[in-house]
Amino acid sequence: MKGRRIENPENYTNAPTVLPGDYWKDRAGPWHVAAPVPPDDDGFLLIADVSTWRITEHEDGTITVSPSIFWGAGGYPNSPREWAAKHTWHGWLERGEWREA
Repeated sequence: MKGRRIENPENYTNAPTVLPGDYWKDRAGPWHVAAPVPPDDDGFLLIADVSTWRITEHEDGTITVSPSIFWGAGGYPNSPREWAAKHTWHGWLERGEWREA
């Protein structure tokens, strides 16, 4: 899936301007990414602050994040299995393209 670089949204937790696969740098400098999966039943996206990952910004404005990015069931030990499955994703963002593991 092709990601989309966006300008820093004001409130990206559940902002209508942030779509699955988007990535952006906030006003303080850290990069954030939205997993390339649909929002959950409440409309929330899987979003991560990837400031501790290695970020390569390319001339065309795309980024590569390494190593891989994981949103995972291990972080949801007390959640129902179905909920955890909807909130789990693992893959890469390379030159603005998302690839699932």
